[in-house]
Amino acid sequence: MNETVDLIAASTTITQEREEVVDFSVPYVVIGGKFLVRADDKITGYSSLAGKTVAYTQGTPWGEKLKAEQPAAKHLVFQDKPQAVLAVLQGKADAYTDDAAPLAIFAKQHPGKLTIVGEASRPLPMGIAVRPNDSKWRDAINFALIAMWDDGTWRKSYQKHFGNDPEPSFIIYNWKL
Repeated sequence: MNETVDLIAASTTITQEREEVVDFSVPYVVIGGKFLVRADDKITGYSSLAGKTVAYTQGTPWGEKLKAEQPAAKHLVFQDKPQAVLAVLQGKADAYTDDAAPLAIFAKQHPGKLTIVGEASRPLPMGIAVRPNDSKWRDAINFALIAMWDDGTWRKSYQKHFGNDPEPSFIIYNWKL
């Protein structure tokens, strides 16, 4: 990250490779990948994607995951998420795979037309990325997340965006001094 970006909060999974170039906040959600499909489709997961066209965005791990889990699927790569959603709506793609967080928002924006199915990946932690070695900024974000957890704002936001409660085992621990 250069000095023009203060943070990245875009369903960013915390990985060892990413930790080499950015620092992360505490995980603010643990969520897996899913598939966004037309509501009348019969797709349930990787096993039903043979011969189907699956969209994903460039630079994400979903292309490699798709190759490994369903080599008979066709790939359709986009620069951004809205293009992938439009491809599904227009029938150019049978499914769009991504983290469940943005897919939930897209499904909510298109009620009755799109739905989320399957398990594209196991749940993984997501965090807010900041410049490396910027502990003051990272800690400020962490303390804000902790405050949101403590006062219930985090849960309300989760329910608003996902339409359900988070996994009961998820917690943001209060480690403030």
